Amino acid sequence: MHTKLLPVILVALWSCSVTNAQWKQVYTQDFDSVDVNTETGQGPLTQWERASATGIVYDSKTDKVGRFLIPRHSWSSFNQGPIFNLDLTATPHDKVRVEFDLYTMGDWRGFQRATGGPHHRLMFFDSAANPRFAFDTSFATNPAFKQGWPDTNQASNKALTGALPITLDGQDRFKQVHKWPIKFEYVSDAPKLRFTCLCGAAAGSGKSMPPFGVDNVRVSVRSTAPTITVQPLTSETQKLPKPENSSHIPIELLVEAPGRTSVGIFDESGSRLYRTLLSGESLPSGEYTLHWDGRDNQGNPLKTGKYQWKRITTPGFKAMYITTLGINPPGGEHPIPRRSWVGDHVGPGTVDVTPNGIFIGSTMTEGMMMAVRVATDKSAVLWQREQFYEGGRLTRIASHDHSTYLLHPTGKLRKADALTGTIQATWNVAIEGEPPSDIDVNSKSICLSYPEHKKVVWIDPNNGKQVAEATVNGVRLVALPSLSAQTVLAVNGDNKLVRCAPGKAPIELATPPGVITALDYNINRQELWLLMDSHKVVLLGDKLHVKNTFGKKPRPLGIYDGSLLAGASDIAADRQGGFWITEPFNPPRRVAHFDSHGKLQTEWFGGMSFYISAAFDPEDPSIVYGVASEGYLHKYRIDFTTGKWTIEACYHMGRIGDGLYPNSGGFRVVRHGDDTYIYNRIVPAVLRLDPGTGAAVPVAVAGRVLNSGRTFVQFAGSGEGGYPKPWVKAARHHGFQDLATVPGLYSWADTNGDGKFDPSEFKFYDKARGVSFHNPGDFLQNGDYVGTTNVNEPQAIVHVPVGQMEGPNNDAPRWDWSKATLRGDISANAYGYGSPRGVSVSPSGNMHVTYQAGIMIHAHGQYEGGGWPEKAVRGSRLLSFDKNYRPLFVSGRQSKDPTEVNTGVLYYPMQTTFGRNRTIVVNDQTKQPAQIWSHDGLYLGSVFDQRADDGLDDRFYQVHGDDNQGVTITQTADGKTYWLMPYQAHNRLYEISGWDNWQRDSGHVQLRSESKPPIAEGKGLSVTYVQGGKTIISGQEDLIYYGKFSPERHGEKLKGFYKATWSGYITPPLSDAYKFTTILGANEQIAIWIDGKPVHTRVEGENIDASVELLANHRHRIRVEYINPDGRAELNVLWSSRVLDIGPIPVTYLHPDE
Repeated sequence: MHTKLLPVILVALWSCSVTNAQWKQVYTQDFDSVDVNTETGQGPLTQWERASATGIVYDSKTDKVGRFLIPRHSWSSFNQGPIFNLDLTATPHDKVRVEFDLYTMGDWRGFQRATGGPHHRLMFFDSAANPRFAFDTSFATNPAFKQGWPDTNQASNKALTGALPITLDGQDRFKQVHKWPIKFEYVSDAPKLRFTCLCGAAAGSGKSMPPFGVDNVRVSVRSTAPTITVQPLTSETQKLPKPENSSHIPIELLVEAPGRTSVGIFDESGSRLYRTLLSGESLPSGEYTLHWDGRDNQGNPLKTGKYQWKRITTPGFKAMYITTLGINPPGGEHPIPRRSWVGDHVGPGTVDVTPNGIFIGSTMTEGMMMAVRVATDKSAVLWQREQFYEGGRLTRIASHDHSTYLLHPTGKLRKADALTGTIQATWNVAIEGEPPSDIDVNSKSICLSYPEHKKVVWIDPNNGKQVAEATVNGVRLVALPSLSAQTVLAVNGDNKLVRCAPGKAPIELATPPGVITALDYNINRQELWLLMDSHKVVLLGDKLHVKNTFGKKPRPLGIYDGSLLAGASDIAADRQGGFWITEPFNPPRRVAHFDSHGKLQTEWFGGMSFYISAAFDPEDPSIVYGVASEGYLHKYRIDFTTGKWTIEACYHMGRIGDGLYPNSGGFRVVRHGDDTYIYNRIVPAVLRLDPGTGAAVPVAVAGRVLNSGRTFVQFAGSGEGGYPKPWVKAARHHGFQDLATVPGLYSWADTNGDGKFDPSEFKFYDKARGVSFHNPGDFLQNGDYVGTTNVNEPQAIVHVPVGQMEGPNNDAPRWDWSKATLRGDISANAYGYGSPRGVSVSPSGNMHVTYQAGIMIHAHGQYEGGGWPEKAVRGSRLLSFDKNYRPLFVSGRQSKDPTEVNTGVLYYPMQTTFGRNRTIVVNDQTKQPAQIWSHDGLYLGSVFDQRADDGLDDRFYQVHGDDNQGVTITQTADGKTYWLMPYQAHNRLYEISGWDNWQRDSGHVQLRSESKPPIAEGKGLSVTYVQGGKTIISGQEDLIYYGKFSPERHGEKLKGFYKATWSGYITPPLSDAYKFTTILGANEQIAIWIDGKPVHTRVEGENIDASVELLANHRHRIRVEYINPDGRAELNVLWSSRVLDIGPIPVTYLHPDE
């Protein structure tokens, strides 16, 4: 088989015909999806009026009828029926059709004017119609009377004319029910509809109307709006010239086995990529012909000469889930990772235990859960509660019987069903703005403490109202020692344990030797558990004598010992003689269970910080550092076979030197002999881990200092002027009396090896070049630091050399800011605001940079599609440089379309690293966590190309969230590759295969003549604006590009519904497969044709999205038809190709009809 591709693979164009019916349905409501008892004016019935027209949704409990609307009000003389309103401005029309089913119930007697009896009439009217519509008739179900329907109000028809007997109520509450299909058509061109159904007895009869209902409401209009008919335009179809007749160079390919294929054009040596022709397309085996137009990825003509093409085909990568690092929830991780466990900004901080389960809450969370219920046997999480947007904060969780209570620092108290987590009530229990500090519950009451108001308050668990109070000075903590009595044990402001009851003075019981952090009373065993000084547990018996003490010293940093406590915040008796504690801040953040002997039984770790970093040990890949709370570092050991892991050590590494060192950020692990070093990548800094002392010992740091606020990774100090104290001492030592005159950059190296910030070890650099201090850099093999430049600089990298290695062990790099240089020319389009976002160094010495351009366009009123965060950028690229900073390639292009994931596009790239076989792995913050490129810039695939057949939920192999930062990969001695998937509070670990068995070939082509520059002389397309059947505007102009702060085009002439048609020619800057897309406002419609073929439509629910091959500088026919329903155009017409970013079509490529 031999397939020709022009200039690449051809994609079939869709073709269809959409015919706009004369009548268009604009509203339908059968009430079956509306909750029973919903009233008009609420939920999905906001278009229906209330007051005297209030109706309520009723469930017939029959299959044939389902739910319907019944009027709620009944007066002695008439029943007010329903009224509904519709906005019809989006659909110009000349007629309206209203249809619904009327249900009459009981004895309807139609027209009785002769007898003076009730007149059971139905009045319809549309008070907003133009002209006004009204219809008055009557209905009869009693054969002794006559009716008007289907005529107007005269006794001209027999009873039951047009009626169908039905069963309306499965419980037989409504008798003698009939259904009347009602249909009206009337003339109206009004932009609104207000349709009323009014039933009334004869005035003064004193007789009430029988009940009635409405169902299956439908409204249609006969549209007079201009339409778009989507079908091929044969008059504009043109035959494209053959490639060989349009200066395209053929490239013959043989794909031996199916896979993902990429092809690129390089310089003659094959070292620098100029053009991407294929980007990971799935191709079956066979022969193919590509055609190259002699241009680079930006459409610039290349010089004549010899060029090399390269082709690579891979089978795709395959992921197999191994484990989750940082959390180990009972029953395993949830398929949606954020639902697995509690906490991210703060870990689990409150716990309670009842026969219904173990209830755990995080005192501050953003993405992870706020509260969970765990089975009593610790086997699984039974329910989860997300945060309630109270700043993500929770003070305490308390549970009793079938209710669980969530107390927030805002003063809100939420009552939840203990078995399901469903919120049943929310009360504000703050007193004059003071929220409670603690809570306990029993079957009779909820007990709350208020330190500032010196009050213990009891409230009713049924309604949240106060029932009693007692005065206790500075009361902080409370515990109820019985199932029903109001007596409470409390801790007052003097840290004394007291007993109090409503209206009685507190009785002092004990003064513990330490600060009581939390307490819990085990009613079944008559035991009081005290958490002391956040690390010691004291058990008191029924006479409040000490029965046992656990954890006599706090757990130190360094080698992890889970039997000791540190920073514990809450305690709960386990009802079996043991206890549970929570540690929300101190590493490694956990919920731990100890038996009656104080022996550790269970510990559930995490969640860790919202943003976490990790790195594998370069000599032992089973060791991972990181995945910890902010400012700390964990040492994990993983068994890749079983997926089990342990925490071996915890270190403090944040804000060392009073803010000289960063508090967080990505890092590298470096080994020198038996010593392990942490190299921070955002602020060049080195720490040595000392497991013996449990310290992260400072070795070297270079950068700037803050004297107020913070960045993402660095804080101001607490010394003079807000500067770090060691820096202030060093500045004084070096003769700077005015701290404002100290140079902005410094370096420190531990010259004497004592781990202390000796002022003489600092150096300051005046007029030196810095880095961004916001984005991660990396380190060369000799220790030199390479960081990112700032916004809109022509180079991407700042090279900061090591002047010398200092210290007794020559392990302290002295980075020399005075010799920092800008390197690595940026050849990507900055779109006015470009920024490198990260640098990584591969083993070969090549450097790879993620680059974002057009940053903050959305903030300036431009929206070109996508969600957060990619909507904020216009161009994203992967830049690569060799070890001498010469550009190697610029790969990828900006996308904002989620359907393009894993196709070589980029959304919001943040970091890079290196993988097996000289690959580059790119972390995208959203939609695609790890994309893989070859060392020479060809796209290879995604870690999620394929998944293991392991029976796990598909969501274990999907991207979750839009704030996934970091990329960490390692290779074990047996050749396996493991990847940590970035996420908040924890990381998933996968084995990734597919790094070999690639097909590669290459060849040379001769570019004999230089291609012509892009034809960029256009000034717009021919255009006509039609409104009300008349041409209002005609001429030549660009397409409409809506901007938040831009004026309305032709706003002074176009009011309301109109249609615009642009036509002419488009001359693309390069030959490629193009895709057109649009952003539209509500009810706007559009269709785009290229060479007579529809390639993008949004017309009456008919969507077409087809790529189309365009030739460089060729005059392709283009036609755009656009309908605007309200006069405010929100249109944006965008295009993209394999190598061109999604964005507006430059007007210089658009030409009018000839």
